Amino acid sequence: MSASGMTEQRNTKARLDDQLTATVYSHTVPDATELPRDQTSGAILPYVVLKFAGPIPTKRGRGIAQGEDKQPQVMAAQALCYAYDSDDLDELVDSVVGALLGWTPSDNATAYSSAGGYAFSTASPTNKPTRLEQAISFQCMLNQSIL
Repeated sequence: MSASGMTEQRNTKARLDDQLTATVYSHTVPDATELPRDQTSGAILPYVVLKFAGPIPTKRGRGIAQGEDKQPQVMAAQALCYAYDSDDLDELVDSVVGALLGWTPSDNATAYSSAGGYAFSTASPTNKPTRLEQAISFQCMLNQSIL
C-alpha cells in the first residue's frame, strides 16, 4: 500500500513492454538514443514515451482514520505515441488503449479509465523525417486496498 504510485508505474511500463512491438521509453527518450529506423525509407519506427502525473489526493473515499499516505490518490498516465504515418500511428494507439484501458496496474489500484488525449503532426524543420504524435491519457485510483 503506497501513495507514491511507483509500483503502478513499473507495472504499467512492463505491461506495455510485454504487449507492444514498439519500443516504450519511461518519461523521455534518453539523449544518447538512436531511434530505430526503417531500413528502406529511413522513417523512424513507431515508439511510445510513457509519462506519469500525480498521484494527487482525491476528494472521494477519504477517511479520518488513515494517515495522508493511506488516503485515495489519483494517478494519471499518458502514452505519447509516435509514428511516421497515420496507419502506423492508429495501430500503435489502438495497441496502447487495448493494453491499458480496463487493466489494473496493482492490487492497490483501480483499473485504468480514459482521461483524454490529443493528436497533431510535428513537422518542424529540425524534425525530419516528419513524425506524427498522439497522446492517450489514462487514470487510476491508488490506495484502494485499504477501503
